[in-house]
Amino acid sequence: MQLFILILVTLNLFPSQQAEVINESAENGIVIEIVDAENIDFQFTMKYEERRKMIKVRSEKPIKSLRTVDAATSTHRGYNVAGSELIFLPKSDFPLGSHVAEFKFENSNKVVLAKIHVTEPALVNG
Repeated sequence: MQLFILILVTLNLFPSQQAEVINESAENGIVIEIVDAENIDFQFTMKYEERRKMIKVRSEKPIKSLRTVDAATSTHRGYNVAGSELIFLPKSDFPLGSHVAEFKFENSNKVVLAKIHVTEPALVNG
């Protein structure tokens, strides 16, 4: 837990030159960056789908765990995604601000970190 918080602080204090901006648009209010994307040796994509108001995560390797941390409050959220290769994360799970997502994979020591910046709140239909 302390290691994950240390990684989170390091990512926010020292912007990485290796972060690849995956999906950026002022219209939908969300920016996704995968840290060290060139070091991922398998197919892994994250994309915001405006129509569904969800972040779509697709991986060639099955995902073992997914955790997100709100950078402002250090609030952790875990998702039960064991064995999944396709995940949809609702934009409403991410309040305004910066977040870090940590993906771990089955039968692999690889860890993928992604920065998610939300600049516009999700509109909830009543």
